Amino acid sequence: CSRSAIPRHSSSPGYTGSCLQKNLSLQSPEIAWRMRNIPESNMQLKEWGTGESQRAYPEAQRHLMVKKKDGDPSYHLASVVDDEFFQVDLVVRGADLMESTLAQLYLAEQTGATAFRDAMFVHHPLLTDEDGGKMSKSAGATAVKAFRERGDAPAEVFREIARRLSLTELPENGEALAEILLREWIPENTRTAQNL
Repeated sequence: CSRSAIPRHSSSPGYTGSCLQKNLSLQSPEIAWRMRNIPESNMQLKEWGTGESQRAYPEAQRHLMVKKKDGDPSYHLASVVDDEFFQVDLVVRGADLMESTLAQLYLAEQTGATAFRDAMFVHHPLLTDEDGGKMSKSAGATAVKAFRERGDAPAEVFREIARRLSLTELPENGEALAEILLREWIPENTRTAQNL
C-alpha cells in the first residue's frame, strides 16, 4: 500500500496492517518491509529521574517499518543499530519522541539489542518559539550555529535555552544550565542518590 492509500483503510493513527495479506516477495522492488508487531504487553522503559516504568505500546507504531521503499533502513532500525554498536547508555530526546522510543525498545527486544534495551532515557520538554510552537530545524528554527555566526557569546546561547524552557534562572555556562535543569526538571519526590 502506498502512503496515500493507508488512510483509506483505517481511521486509526499509523499503519494498521491493512496490506499485510498481499504476500509480496521480500525481493520485490520498491517495497517497504514491516514487522508484524502487535505487542501484547507494556514496554519497560528506564527513565532518568523516575526509574523504571511501564508504557503501553502506541497504536501509531504498530507494524513497524524496518526497511524503506528505497532500500535504506528505517529511522527506527538505524537508531537502534547505531546506539547498540556504540553501546549508548543514555539517550536524550524531546518529549515528542516517546512513541519512537517505545517502538525502538520493542525493536531492540526483538533483535537482541541489549545495550539499547537497557539504556536510560531522558525525554525533555520541547523548546518552543515565541508563539508556543515546537522549535525545530525543519520548521526553520535558529540552530546554535546561527548564534555562533551572529557572534553571540556562549552565555547568551545558554540563557536563550533557559528562556525557551521557561526556567526560573538564566545560566552563564553549560554547567550552570545543567544544575538548573536538574533542580527544575526532576521533582524532589523522584530524586534518589542512585539516579542522580
